[in-house]
Amino acid sequence: RILNRIRRVPGVARVDLDGVRPREIDIDLVLERVREHNVDVGELIQKLQAATSNVVLGRVEQSGMRFTARALGEFQSVEELGDLVIDERGLRLRDVAEVTYEEPPIPHGRHLDLQYAIGLTVFKESTANTVEVVRRVMSVIENDINNDPLLQGVTLFVWDDQGEEITGGINGLLKAGTIGALLAVLSLYFFLRRFDSTLIVSLSIPFSIIAACGVLYFMGKTLNILSMMGLMLAVGMLVDNAVVVLESIDRLHRTEKDRNKAALDGARQVSIAVAASTLTTLIVFLPLIIGARTDLTTWLKEIGIAITIALTCSLFSSLTLIPLMSAHFLGKKRSRPIPVIAWLEERYSRILRWTLGHRWKTFGILVGILVLGIVPFAAGLVESAIFSGTVNERLFLRFEFADFTYKSQAERAIDRVEVVLDANRERFHIASIYSFYQENRAQITMVLDRKNFTDEEVRELRNDIREVLPEIAGAKLYFDDDADTGGDTTYFAVKFFGQDTGLLESFANEAARRIETLEGVQDVRTSFRDAQREIEVKIDRERAQRLGLTAQDVADIFSFTLGAMRLPRFNAGDREVETWLALRLEDRENLEDLKKLQFGGGAGADAGRRPVQLGEVADFRVVERPREIERENRKVRVAVRATYEGEKWNDTQQEIEGLMDAFDLPPGY
Repeated sequence: RILNRIRRVPGVARVDLDGVRPREIDIDLVLERVREHNVDVGELIQKLQAATSNVVLGRVEQSGMRFTARALGEFQSVEELGDLVIDERGLRLRDVAEVTYEEPPIPHGRHLDLQYAIGLTVFKESTANTVEVVRRVMSVIENDINNDPLLQGVTLFVWDDQGEEITGGINGLLKAGTIGALLAVLSLYFFLRRFDSTLIVSLSIPFSIIAACGVLYFMGKTLNILSMMGLMLAVGMLVDNAVVVLESIDRLHRTEKDRNKAALDGARQVSIAVAASTLTTLIVFLPLIIGARTDLTTWLKEIGIAITIALTCSLFSSLTLIPLMSAHFLGKKRSRPIPVIAWLEERYSRILRWTLGHRWKTFGILVGILVLGIVPFAAGLVESAIFSGTVNERLFLRFEFADFTYKSQAERAIDRVEVVLDANRERFHIASIYSFYQENRAQITMVLDRKNFTDEEVRELRNDIREVLPEIAGAKLYFDDDADTGGDTTYFAVKFFGQDTGLLESFANEAARRIETLEGVQDVRTSFRDAQREIEVKIDRERAQRLGLTAQDVADIFSFTLGAMRLPRFNAGDREVETWLALRLEDRENLEDLKKLQFGGGAGADAGRRPVQLGEVADFRVVERPREIERENRKVRVAVRATYEGEKWNDTQQEIEGLMDAFDLPPGY
């Protein structure tokens, strides 16, 4: 009722529904019943595979006609599958297993505001417009899905809306550019005090913007956030050339009777100066347009192109449109003097006379101002970052588990934290709580009730949340930031390079221990602490052979013991469904129970063979494997990452460098 409606939207290429799967048949063996009835699991697997198979027997001729003979082993119902006899004692499958036809368990789970949730991802076609597709999909959701009586009570939480990001960014820039243009016009009128002059100069703004958009169109460019930003930044510079040309024309217009001659001579006298001024501005953006390509310069190139085109159009309008408008609409009436402007001009004249009469003192003052401007940068007082601010809308709380953690255990840990956060919604300004969990991994995303939180407020929020978080055995909770850039919060990393991952892990753990002792340092973690925990099974081949087990026997046992074993599909009438054989989930959560799983020695063909327990032919261990191995300059790289929430980063940075310098690293590390 959701998926197909969105799939029919024009422009939608694919819709993924995560958290719901088609129903399937699960045969979950109950470990206690298997032991009680002394069932040979290997023999049971063979019988299930044979019983659900369709076999072609050959061809049969009758009355001159040839037929294909086929033995049908498929079951007509789930009940018939449960009645399957599995040994000579008349034991049936339902006596040792739970046979169900239902939705399978999902390897991961989601919560939204303490309730179960599913994920829906919509992908657009490559040629479709993102904003248009998003609007159509949201229209279907709001008008069709939300009004469906069978879906009442379903809450929609938009995790990522690219259409809103695009339209919001463009609308914000358009609003800012419009306000900037109006302020520029008001500033012009304040100084000119003439409506005709203000109108003539102001027309250069829309003319240059519209002309620039046309040039961008014919260049194959789009009107996106970056190009809009370039046009907005150019708004304030578009009137510069027009003001210079208009002032020159107005000066000649007072003495020259011929309006056309005054316009032509006035524009001609300043044309070289205006062109040189514009070109010196454009040359600054030239490296962004034709220079070396990096991630940042690729973005800035679009801004540079938009500004360059807009300023070029402004130069063209100032030398053509402004003289034309001045020849027809510029009056000879002089504006009345403004006291504030007259005061500023008089003060400027005094300062200019003083500087011309005291050249060495003026030179000394300029050198002093230059030094004062350089000192903060040379002393490191001015911090640098890719972005100076961020939109603080979400907080990410991650779980680091010390041991192998099942999905159910991760969910219980999530539940405890969610209850605490839900009880403090107003205090922590939380609008929604979204959680994701699976084996060895869990994360809670807190969506704040507004976007304009300062970095200091977010820092205090994190500290307040840390104080109320519950202690969870075997788990460490820390805040993480997906961006790691921008804002006042300092994210730092210490990296080790070498060849032996074992040594690098020990170095990283020791570095993390030392860094955690520093004041103001929070959320310390290493790439090894993010490792994936796995159950490692090592088979003793010689012992398995002595016990009469073949490689296929061992493979079949392990395929359903540690996961699930696929059986031939079941015919459900209108379609075929998957059939899986596995141990019941709760029987797979304890390694000791798995080791005692018995096969061989049943009532079948292997009745004379001694029963064998799984632990006799295999060793089980929980080991940590890195999710990924990072290399740099042909060496393995391990990072220790942390967040600094204090006020004295420079001092703390020196302390960290001292702690790291104390390491006695072997050659090559």
